[in-house]
This record gives sequence, structure tokens and C-alpha cells, in this order.
Amino acid sequence: MLRVILRLLRVGTAATTRVNPADAGPSPHQSPRTLPGTDSGKGTDVEQVSGQQGGATLGEYSGALRRRWWVVALGAFIGLGLAATYLLIAPKTYISTSSVLVNPIGGELDNSVEGARTNSLVNLDTEAQLVASQAVSSRAKVILQTPEIVGQLVQHVSVAVPPNTNVLRISFAGSTPEDARNGAAAYADAYLANRRDSADALLEQQQRSLRQQIAELESQLPSATNDERPGLESSLQTVNTRLAYLVGTRVNPGKVISESLIPRRPASPNTVLVLTSGLAFGLLLGLMALYLLERRDGRCYDWRSVERRLGLAVLADIPGSPGSPASLFAPHSPGAESFGQVRNAILSGLGDKPATLVIASPSPGFGADVVAANLAVALTRAGHSTTLVIADQTSTIADLFGLPATDGLTEVLRGRVPVAEAIRRVPDVPQLSLLTSGHGLDSQIDDLEGSGIEAVLGDLAKRNHFVLIRSRANDVAADAQFFGRLADAAIPVIEVGKTQRESVADGVRQWQLVGTTVPGAVTVPVFDTPEQAAPLAVTSTPTKADSPGTTGGRPADGKPTNGSTSRDAPLGKASPTR
Repeated sequence: MLRVILRLLRVGTAATTRVNPADAGPSPHQSPRTLPGTDSGKGTDVEQVSGQQGGATLGEYSGALRRRWWVVALGAFIGLGLAATYLLIAPKTYISTSSVLVNPIGGELDNSVEGARTNSLVNLDTEAQLVASQAVSSRAKVILQTPEIVGQLVQHVSVAVPPNTNVLRISFAGSTPEDARNGAAAYADAYLANRRDSADALLEQQQRSLRQQIAELESQLPSATNDERPGLESSLQTVNTRLAYLVGTRVNPGKVISESLIPRRPASPNTVLVLTSGLAFGLLLGLMALYLLERRDGRCYDWRSVERRLGLAVLADIPGSPGSPASLFAPHSPGAESFGQVRNAILSGLGDKPATLVIASPSPGFGADVVAANLAVALTRAGHSTTLVIADQTSTIADLFGLPATDGLTEVLRGRVPVAEAIRRVPDVPQLSLLTSGHGLDSQIDDLEGSGIEAVLGDLAKRNHFVLIRSRANDVAADAQFFGRLADAAIPVIEVGKTQRESVADGVRQWQLVGTTVPGAVTVPVFDTPEQAAPLAVTSTPTKADSPGTTGGRPADGKPTNGSTSRDAPLGKASPTR
């Protein structure tokens, strides 16, 4: 049964999407580097394959049950409902039983057969057949005064012979409890009456035979010689003795030792069996429905299914409860440690060379904001100056850091504000700076590719060890693919329980077409709107730390100005600058 359940819950037997390494030339805007999960100098390739990669894990089965337990529960409820309905409308059958002790009839010959149940003069197997005979059924029909014909009446009776006994258990099935009791009693009485009549007929036949023998012997005596007479007289005496014994024999065919009773509950349908069968059918129905729903559902539900079904490495699975507000993780928290894993994977692939990373979700959501903001903080804690560029007007990263809406990327691209003035430092994180989207990025900038943003990113790359670009979702705009041309690597953000596998595969395919390396994905829960942090008093006049050639307190050579790294700086809600 367990194997059947696991087989029904196996998801994805239809065609699925897989992400595999394949040959792809590097972008002219990036140097070929090796990242975890990729071949040297190669991007990622997406191909459609039939079937699934390996078998589903027990965790995926249990996850499917946890997500849609109500489907199985509904199936069980339907199965029990059908069983209960059947119990209500199905014809009831009641069975009552009479136990009859069968006695040997005096004067009958030894009729025991080889292999019989007992060694008595009565063969109970034969007697059991006689109970359902037409002769006994005709007598029972008269007793019951039923309109049923004998052939129909016989179908209601059954006989059982307990081992090593002279007892017949006569059972009768009726549509009501009274019919069952009356039928069993009638058949018991009819059988005993028929056996008594048969015994009387046998005794009468034997007596006639003996009387005939006596008459013949008596007729031979007058003409018998002296030598013949003693033998004839001895035979005559023996026959007379036998006749006297038969005449004095009392016929006792048997008796009812257990009267038939009115049954309390029907024997058919069996309530326990029907309800159990209905429950099993309902569970099977629910599991089949669960299988069909899971097969049609293309969402990513955990990091294991991402790796198994898409072949895409998961750099980290960010902890959190679905629906919790998007936020920055405190140092040494499980979330911060998870982003430390992402940072370590990136650094092991890129080494100490400066790099540009693009971060985007396959579909709109707050997950990309959480990943971009926390990854930027994780990089600064490792001593790397980082600038986070927000190229999505709907991003809430500024709210995560408690920064007000100020001039940003839109104004820089329009030539209204220099890059150095648009960049905002993040208090308490000296080596982290932020370039917000500004005002009306989507409406002011028709196309980022022709806006001159390449020069802006190039300038930021010279001033920082890392430049992170928070782009719009892959299925919303081509921005993520465009930034992939300029970046060293791209990281898709997958919101478990929301992001479609097809969207992930399409986003990776878009990056592959431009030769972007995808080291792996980051899975996050579905975060809600971030809690509004207290706005920071950030002046529009650039400070010394924000002057051209420096970003976030780090000069262009990449060394900290204060001799310390952000690893030592606490991260919390920022307080207004003085």
C-alpha cells in the first residue's frame, strides 16, 4: 500500500525543464571565470527533456501531503460518505442459526463411510445435504407459509457441521430479523420431522421383512426332519428376537439444542467492512487527485525539487516563514549565516577580483530585494566594498535600510545628478552604498540599454569590489538579460511556493543566450511588504566619503579608509545622522 501511495505521489512524470552546463561563449563584457556548478569559460544551457531527474524524495512526498492534506481528507470524506450512503440504501440481510443434535435412529444399519467427520452411525455430511433437500424445504415452506417457491427458499439456507460433533448448524438468511429466526426454526423442525418419518418408514420396512421371514420359517417346520428342526427353530427364535427389538424401538431423530434468535444487526452489508473499504477508496481517490494537482502545478516548493527537477544548484535556502515581512537579518542569525554561504560560494568562484552581479527573480516579488540587500551586507562584512544598484522602480530595498526616497539612477541617467551625489551610504555599514532607482525610472527611461547605464556601472565597478544590480523580474522585462551581458554572474531568486519552474528555466535561458554565468539560485520564502523603517536624515550634499573616487568610505583602490572592515560594524535599524 505504501508503494502505491508513493507511486501516486511521484510528481513530474511529464516533460520538465532542466538546467545543465553546456558550451556557450563568454560575453565580450566579461572575462571567463569559474563559478560553482559551471564549467570554466562556459555559461549555462537549458534544454527540454522528457521525464524527471531521479526519483522524488520522501521529503517531497511529505511536502505535497502537507501542502494539500485537505485533498486527501476530502477524498476520505467522500469515500466514507459513499460507504454510509450504501449502508443506508443497500438491502439488509439478517442471519439466524439453529443448532440440531442428530441422534442415530434405533435399528438402522451402520452407514458410516470412510473419511467421515465422526465414527458414529450417522454421516453428518449426508445429513447436511438432506437439510437443503427438496423434501425438507417443502416441509419448511408449509411451516413458514411463504409464497416463495421451494427453489428460492433453498437459497436462503446454509448448513455447517462443527468438527467432531453430531451437531448441524442450520442458518437462514432473511430480509428482516423475524424472517431469519422463523426460517432457521422452520428448517430445524422440518429436518427433524423428515428424519422421524424416514426412520419410521425404515423401521416399518424392516418389521415387514422380519415378519415375512418368520412366516416362511414357520411354514417349513411341519415338513422338517428331526435334523432340520433344531436349526429352523433357532433361526425362528433369532428373527422373533430381532422383530421384538424393532417393535420396541423408540424413534429419536434428534433435537434442537440451540433455538434460533432474532439477530441484533444485519450480517450483510458488513458495516465495518463497508466503512473500511469506503475509507480506503476515499484515500486512494484523494491521493490520485493529489497526484494530478501536483503534476499540473509547476511551482517550486523547496530547494530539493529545484536541484532535482531543474538541475540548478541552490547556493542557500534562506529561512523564514511565508508571509513574514521582508527584512535584513541580524548578525549571526540563521538568515545571515545562509547569506554567508552565498557569499562564500561566490568568492570561491570569483576569487579576490572585483565583480558585478545581477540579482533578479523570475517573477515579481520581494524575494529579490531580500537577497540583494542581505547579500550586499554579507559581502561588506567580509571586507569588500559594495554598491547596490536598484534598477527596479518597485523595489523596497530603500525601505529595508530605512532610506528615504531621493534622487537616484533615474536622475543620473537623465544627467540631472552626478553619480557621486546620487549614491547614498548606509549608516552602520561603512563599506556599503546604495544607488536607488530614483523617481519614475520606468516612465523616465524608455530603454536601459540605450540610456548610458553601461558607463555608470563601469564607473561603479572601478570604485568597488562588488557591484550588485537588483533588476526587474525576468518575465517582466529584458533588463535582467541586458545586465547579464555586463555582469560576471547572475543569481536567480526563487520564492518557494510561488515561482514557476518554467519561469526559472526561461530566466536562466535568457542569461545563457548572452553568455552569463549562473552559479546557482537562492531559494527564499514568500516575503510580505517590508516593515517601514525610520527614515534616515541623509543630506543631498555629498560628504567626503561620498566624493568622486570613493564610495561608502572606501577609496578607489579598494582599501578601507578607517582601517576596519564592515565585519566589525553592527547592523541594525539605522539612526539619523547628525
